[in-house]
Amino acid sequence: MKIASAFLVLFSAAAPLAAQDRAPQLPPVDAGSILAQINQQHNIPAPQPIISAELQFALEAASELRKELKGYGIKAKVGLLNEPDGSYGLWAEFSNWADYEEVKDLFYQDPGYNPSYMGHKVYPRVPKSAEKADLNWKHVGLQAADGTKIAIDYSPLSLGGEVIAAPLWVTVADKRLTGSEKVRAVIMTYYDSSNMAAITPKEIQNLDLKFNGQAFQAEGRRVQISESHIGYGYNFRQEIAVVVDGKWLTDPVNGSHNFRFKLGWRSAGDDRSAEEKIKACRLTGYEKDLCVYKCNDGSVLKQPMQRPDPWEQWPVILCPQFVFPF
Repeated sequence: MKIASAFLVLFSAAAPLAAQDRAPQLPPVDAGSILAQINQQHNIPAPQPIISAELQFALEAASELRKELKGYGIKAKVGLLNEPDGSYGLWAEFSNWADYEEVKDLFYQDPGYNPSYMGHKVYPRVPKSAEKADLNWKHVGLQAADGTKIAIDYSPLSLGGEVIAAPLWVTVADKRLTGSEKVRAVIMTYYDSSNMAAITPKEIQNLDLKFNGQAFQAEGRRVQISESHIGYGYNFRQEIAVVVDGKWLTDPVNGSHNFRFKLGWRSAGDDRSAEEKIKACRLTGYEKDLCVYKCNDGSVLKQPMQRPDPWEQWPVILCPQFVFPF
């Protein structure tokens, strides 16, 4: 019995040591590896963007237009833009206006909504480098009740069945403006024909104007001047409203915030659209911190690049393509 007891005591004392020697060491937990294994096992797909039926159809229209223009041997870029009503339009950038004239019949198949393609409004354009330096600039000058000047400078462009203002620039100037203000302009185009009510809107566009060192300016989208096709035709008139730091400018003529005028292309029209000899200056280069412009009267204009404050090293906006000195 004593021998057996001694054996049991010896076995019980050695067992923990033997178990400790035989126990395997567990590796540290790697959370990244576990997550990777889970993802591989479940193969979770990435979420896909949802494309509406309207957007899908607009993308298909843009693709078809690219193919058709290529078939005519015309090099053009085509893309989408958002219309004010939430729908989609198409822009087509041609190398020059002669290319557009060659294929413009493509965009006049749907009466009442031209130029268009597959039911989408088309906005033709050419690169700025392809535009003529001596554009036929016209000018509309307005003045608010507080003395702030508003200018609309544009070049009429005939697209066959319609006349548009493109390019078009809006300028707001006043000696009291420091450049830190927030300035926005709203351009409204209305039908101006006997068979349409004078308050029927054609389109509305909003412009956020940037300070160029002398005045606030912005380039707008094309504005409709007239539209004429077989069986019907429309003329249009315009209104503009300008807000400076939350305060709307007032038209001293009608007492409202909407300044009324009419963009002309053949004659001066009414008194508010009298065309003046406008000094338009196109950007030609840079000289240190200066923007260098060549003006249509042959002069050279230089003005400093815009900076957020005198201590900033880099300008916020280098130079606008056009400026219209008062």
